[in-house]
Amino acid sequence: LKESVLGDMPSVQDPVLEAGSLGENLSGLFEVTSVVGAGDLETEYVVIRYIGEDPVSMQGWSLRNEDGLEFVFPNVRLLNNTDVKVNSREGANSVNGLFWGALEAVWASGETISLFDPSGLIQADYTIP
Repeated sequence: LKESVLGDMPSVQDPVLEAGSLGENLSGLFEVTSVVGAGDLETEYVVIRYIGEDPVSMQGWSLRNEDGLEFVFPNVRLLNNTDVKVNSREGANSVNGLFWGALEAVWASGETISLFDPSGLIQADYTIP
């Protein structure tokens, strides 16, 4: 995984795309590339790739499964061509990944994952093999 930047947002002079105000302008710039360990809470995680050129704020974005379970992204900034790993289990967010804090496995084979921007538009989806 390429490094993602997590934590404090940049200063005012650093340009950052705010997805909620752009709506469909970010369509095609995100991919859910894989789900690893589906069905096993301790090992499962989702990899999301941002392929845009400008840094983007993920605050308020969400990942959802078909049962309506939802992970809402904290104050996270992704740089161009980076991946972010969202672990289902509990843990401390870091540059190596985010943690959902689920108490049981979230993903299953055949299920579709959807990535929503803050305005509720689907920006990416992925069906787990």
